[in-house]
Amino acid sequence: MGTKQIFRKFRFGFGGNGVMRIWHKDLLSILPDKQFKGQNRDLVAILHDWRDKGKTNHILINKVMNYDKSHLGYYAELYYTEYFRRYNKVNPVILDEFFRFCFPENDGEFYIRPYYNSLFAGWHNDIYLMQCYYNLQEKYDCGEISEEEWEKFNIFKICQKGDIK
Repeated sequence: MGTKQIFRKFRFGFGGNGVMRIWHKDLLSILPDKQFKGQNRDLVAILHDWRDKGKTNHILINKVMNYDKSHLGYYAELYYTEYFRRYNKVNPVILDEFFRFCFPENDGEFYIRPYYNSLFAGWHNDIYLMQCYYNLQEKYDCGEISEEEWEKFNIFKICQKGDIK
């Protein structure tokens, strides 16, 4: 692989900054734009790796392989619903790719999705929520996230149980 291909893979295959992740489902509606748009690149890379290579190959997202493909499909649905809310557009080709891959028995139509609370159960839990939160806090501390964007992350808003003080 030449330098140009390595740079392209680094820049585009891993969300633009070398780190690929599936942000906690509870953060989708308040993620800053940079991280939110990066999630699109990461989701598409995950889809293509899983579909074309039969597996993913990144430490922070390999856990997706522990779940039925419907979890990825439902997460993509949540993400692209929020994407449409923010930007009033969604790429129908990408949506079709997700639904045909994640729900093949229904040809991408009329599927039964996992309950929200069971989506990525054991992974998208309170611990992972806090890991994502601290990742974002570091980005804020280093100036990558604006004060206005950071205000959305009031810890009491994102911690559903209320047991974190």
